[in-house]
Amino acid sequence: MKKSILFLIAILTTSVIFAQNRTKDTIDTEEITVLRPYSPSVSDAFKIKVNPEITDSIAKKQVNYSIFSVPVASTFTPAKGKAKVLRVDPSAPVYENFITAGFGNFSTPQAEVFFRTSSNDYNEFGGFINYHSSQGGVKDAILDDNFLDTRVDLFFKQEERDFDWQLNGGFRYQKYNWYGLSDDIDYTQDVIDNIIEDLNYTEIYFGGIIDYADSFFQGASAELYRFSDDEGSSELYLVAKPKIEFPIASELINAEARIEFLTGDFFQNYDATSDIGYTFFNAGFNPNFEVLRDNLTINLGADLVYSAASGVAESKGYIYPKVTASYILIDQVLTAYAGVTGGLHQNSFRDFTSENPFVSPTLNIQRTDEQYNAYGGLKGKLASNVSYNFRGGFKNERDKALFKLNPSKTDGTVQVAKGYEAANSFQVVYDEIS
Repeated sequence: MKKSILFLIAILTTSVIFAQNRTKDTIDTEEITVLRPYSPSVSDAFKIKVNPEITDSIAKKQVNYSIFSVPVASTFTPAKGKAKVLRVDPSAPVYENFITAGFGNFSTPQAEVFFRTSSNDYNEFGGFINYHSSQGGVKDAILDDNFLDTRVDLFFKQEERDFDWQLNGGFRYQKYNWYGLSDDIDYTQDVIDNIIEDLNYTEIYFGGIIDYADSFFQGASAELYRFSDDEGSSELYLVAKPKIEFPIASELINAEARIEFLTGDFFQNYDATSDIGYTFFNAGFNPNFEVLRDNLTINLGADLVYSAASGVAESKGYIYPKVTASYILIDQVLTAYAGVTGGLHQNSFRDFTSENPFVSPTLNIQRTDEQYNAYGGLKGKLASNVSYNFRGGFKNERDKALFKLNPSKTDGTVQVAKGYEAANSFQVVYDEIS
């Protein structure tokens, strides 16, 4: 055991001595850095082709056939195409100003003038002048039968960023004669010479319109006029109509309000016992629900009106239907339509003279109550310049205004105080019609 330990010590001692006698290493260590960008790649994919084993248990049937060709003569000879010139009819010219004039029987001249100008691209000013008269000459007319109608209308329109507005104003003068004497009365020359048959109407009006493009408030319109004659009659009328519109889902609801004020008076009634005065104030609201479904259009609405009146008329409220529908059966060719409507119509002295200028200035002014007007029909176009409209309906109106000849205040020998009292003028009466 001692010999082994001594031998091991001898070996270690020798190794240490040998290590101490080695020469120094002169090689230095170096650090090498390798930079390489990462560039991944995808190897090609190969589809595994597996051919299924098909076992066909049904044998194919052999078909034997032969082709028998027969020549056929062709008479078709193609021709070269040739370009055609498309003729486009020139559009009718649009003139900003025009003057027209004419002359007819009974020495009847007529002239119209329209003019328009603007200071920039956003406004315009214009006017319309109309003149129409006749020197008369109606066969067997004893009194003067000439007439004169002159009208001047002016406007100014301005376009703003969000809305447009327009102002209107005008003047109208009319001259007529109560020349229609009765054939059943033998008038003496003194009575004829004493009749003052001429009558004159004068009207002055002002108005305005405002329209909004993208707003629930669509706009409004208003008008004020004064109408009078040379018999001491006068009438003042004011109307305003604001409009609103707003969507609900895919439908539209629009509504229009209406405010009317009418007042006037006549110098006397036909019996010359008292004067005649009248005043009306009407307030209405018309909501409407519009439904659009492809070719179908339905409007569901109502007209609510309250009318206050003085004199013999009474104040009361009214409710009217406003329902319309249309369906396009064939586009632009055939459309079916129907509806039930109604409304309160305010009569006036000006409206009556526009329809019949030979009324006497002794009228009873009332309202007309159109309770309902049911109708239906078909309309469309047969060609670009041929259209049609077949319509039928039924309506009921209370206090419908009708013209009736005034009774004569002379037997032909007694002179009359007014030029309209010789059975040569009309009065207004009211009745229910359906």
